[in-house]
Parts: sequence; C-alpha cells; structure tokens
Amino acid sequence: MKRKSLLRMSGEVIWYMVVFLLIQVIVQGIASVVEAYLAEGDLKSAFANGLANADNIGITALIISNVVSSLLTIIIFLKAKWTLWARDYLATRPWGVVFWVIILSFGLIIPTMWLQEELHLEMPKEMEELFTSVCSTPYGYFTLAVLAPWAEEVVFRGAILRKLLEIFSHQMHWVAIVISAIIFGAVHMNMAQGVNAFVLGLLLGWMFYRTGSIFPGIVLHWANNTIAYILVRLRPDLSNASLTDICGGDENKVLLYVGFSMLIVIPAIFQLFIRMKKPQKRN
Repeated sequence: MKRKSLLRMSGEVIWYMVVFLLIQVIVQGIASVVEAYLAEGDLKSAFANGLANADNIGITALIISNVVSSLLTIIIFLKAKWTLWARDYLATRPWGVVFWVIILSFGLIIPTMWLQEELHLEMPKEMEELFTSVCSTPYGYFTLAVLAPWAEEVVFRGAILRKLLEIFSHQMHWVAIVISAIIFGAVHMNMAQGVNAFVLGLLLGWMFYRTGSIFPGIVLHWANNTIAYILVRLRPDLSNASLTDICGGDENKVLLYVGFSMLIVIPAIFQLFIRMKKPQKRN
C-alpha cells in the first residue's frame, strides 16, 4: 500500500474517533446549559454554570443527551457513508447466528466478572452510581441497550474497524481487530469498563470480520447491555458486588461458576465460527 494512502486512511480512523467524541461533548454541553437555564431562568448564567458542570448533569438530561448523541452519530456516519449499511447479510436470514450470539452473551457474564476481579479492577464509585441511576428508569434501557449499541457498532466496527481492515492485509486482520478493541476500551475512560469493553471488542471485531456486517455485533452488544440493565434492576444491591462475594467467599465455587460458563462460551463461539459467513455477492 502506498504511503499516502496509508496516512490518509490512518487519518480517517482518527477523524472518526474525533467526530464521535465531539458529538458526545457538544450534545452533553447543550443539555447541561438547557438544564441550568430551566433551573435558573437566566441564559447568561446558564451558559456559565451549565458548561462548567457539564459532567454533572441530572439523570434525565443525561439520558436525553445520550439519546440525541447516539441518533446524531448513527445519522452522520451513515449519511457520510463512513459506515456502509447494506441488507445483504440480513437477506441471508442469520437467525442461527442471532441465537448463538445471545447464548454467548449469557456465557460471558461470569468470566468477565472473574477477569475484572483477578485484575483487581473496580469501576469508579461515581460511575457505579451513575449507571445504577440510569438503569432505574425504563428510558435508561432505550439509551443503554438499544441506541448505544447501534451507535457504537456503527462507529467502532462499521467505520473504524472497516478502515483498519483496509490498512492491514488479510493475514493481519487480527492486528486491526485488536487495535479497534483497544480504542473501544480506551473510550470508556476507566480500567474496569475498559477491560470488559476490550474483551467484548475482540469478539465484536471478529464477528464483523467474519460477516462484513455490524448486525451480529449489534445483537451481542444489545444482549450484553440488556443483561447488565436487567441485573441492576432486579438486584441493585449486587451492582458493585464481586464474583467472590456472590459465591460467599468460596473460591472453589467461583472456579466452578467460571468453568460452567466456559461450557457455554466455547460451544457458542464454535457454532458462530461455523455459521458466520459473508453473504455471496450477486452477479
């Protein structure tokens, strides 16, 4: 590949990331100003106080800003054709893939908890409280499990990974997948979520490479976030509990749970390896 082409495509990857972050920052800033204006009634002070406290907006304003930023992200990336959307993969009716993707998402719950615990990673307290608060409302589900997965797959697999796969050769596709997973983990801004996002990003990247579609990734992302949302809704007291705590401090039970989960994960990945194929191009 020519050096100019390589630099251009590398610049496009950076541009996609910058646009994604800018959309979030700008929309959240506007939401903060509007929230401050509704509380104070003075536009000048609302701008000053709102922008200064953009990271501490209320739950309602945060959910609205996340919905708006996700929708804008999807629209911009699809309209600009940074992410290519085609119905070819859906036309293959990949319902077996959907089934095993959902099974895989259930199997990943305990192993990812165990990995975070083994690496001594804890989500920042303010992030835990924020996540629990968002999950306390049905509107939180719409942004966390419906729009966010779609928007993030459009950006990180549909645009960033697609471009990285053009940069690296077919034999080096895992390099592109790993780089995209690192970027996906880093954007979460904390190690606990970042490690989980990195592992998830590897699977999501593999699915995109195998199928050429973001659809399987959206399903996995949706299922993963839906499970997290439901668990917090049903047992908010366990939102910050470790796997060892859940197992009553019994290390043998922890390993048993992890081993049982792998009996779900491994067959699911095997089935997906068999079933996930790129659709044949029509003549």
